[in-house]
Amino acid sequence: MVAETQQIPGTELDTKGAPLNVVNKLFIDIYGYTTLNDLETGNWGRLATKIQTITPSANETTNNNSYYDGEGFGSTEVTGKRYQLACSGQRYVGNPAQDYIASKQFAIGQALHCRVIWVQNGQAIVSEATLTNIVATGGEASANQTFSCTIEFNGKPRTINGQLTLTENADQLWTYKATIDTSAKPSTSTEPATPQPAQPQPIIPVKIVAANDADDTDKKTDQDPNKVSGKSEVGKA
Repeated sequence: MVAETQQIPGTELDTKGAPLNVVNKLFIDIYGYTTLNDLETGNWGRLATKIQTITPSANETTNNNSYYDGEGFGSTEVTGKRYQLACSGQRYVGNPAQDYIASKQFAIGQALHCRVIWVQNGQAIVSEATLTNIVATGGEASANQTFSCTIEFNGKPRTINGQLTLTENADQLWTYKATIDTSAKPSTSTEPATPQPAQPQPIIPVKIVAANDADDTDKKTDQDPNKVSGKSEVGKA
């Protein structure tokens, strides 16, 4: 069925200059796979509905040293990072990403491992991760239930080799299938004749098709729970 409405021109979110945080998007594979070599096997739930804050932190390990040539002043060397995303907001029962995370609140060990795609200003950051600090309910009697968790990256994160497209599933809203065109290359400009300061590596912005994660009463919230837990064993890490 062809959509009968479309976004009003000029209302697109800007990823240049001083962008809003909402240009960043976070997806978790609700099939529970952990491999980073085949993202197309996943069912990617977007963690956005009722989510108010997503705060990254590097959790750096540092060595502090003083040397004779420092004349009394020390120096710091970063020797490691444990990147994480702290997510918080309100519980929304029926959102596949929230439901998947909430189902892990009493889990331990490997059951808490997952994989995530974090789209940061158009660039996809991909990582195997562990879910920690899951809070799936709670708060004052007259308030909406709270929801929070921490997504802790395991090892060095990676990016996409090519063009990543995330297309929303028509039969399970708030979830997306990933396709990757490895033949796509980022556009580059001609090298200047004179030396220039180092520039960031060009990226291919992620495409998100039919994204619609707003709190919409017309959406089907009584999702089939088997679509969250049921999965093919192909590609399971």
